[in-house]
This record gives sequence, structure tokens and C-alpha cells, in this order.
Amino acid sequence: MKKLHTWTLHIETAAGVPIDSAAVDVDGGMPEHGHGLPTKPTVAKQIGRGDYLVEGMKFSMTGWWVVKFHVNAPPGADLIVFNLRL
Repeated sequence: MKKLHTWTLHIETAAGVPIDSAAVDVDGGMPEHGHGLPTKPTVAKQIGRGDYLVEGMKFSMTGWWVVKFHVNAPPGADLIVFNLRL
């Protein structure tokens, strides 16, 4: 916590086919505190085989965090939501 994290996000279709051409926006925050992430994480690059490098992820305190990935890809748009308790 309080350190910058680098994540690898894997995106694939429901049939398990990796998606390499997605546009991904990262959002999130602490719902119980009413604030967003302390940084602006971005997808730094597409690694390939459905993997994307997300840089700049940071959590500034313990508690419930929500991280959202807004995905736009040829199969359609989708939202991936992670609930984290730190």
C-alpha cells in the first residue's frame, strides 16, 4: 500500500479468445469514503495475447477499494469491476 503498483490485466472473450485490440480506461476509488484513486492509472502498453500493462495503480489507505476497467473492443464494450479489501 502507498506504493505504485504495476498490474497485468488479461482480457478475453467469453469463449476464451484473447483480445489484443481493446481500449481500456481505469477508474475506481473508495465508495465508503467518497473519493477516487489517488493516482490516474493507465494502460501503458498492450503486451499481447490479451494482456495489458497497467501502470500507476496506488492505494493510499486500508479499507474497501473498487477498481473499474472500462473496455472497448471489437466484440463490444464491457466493464470489469474488482472489489478489494486492503
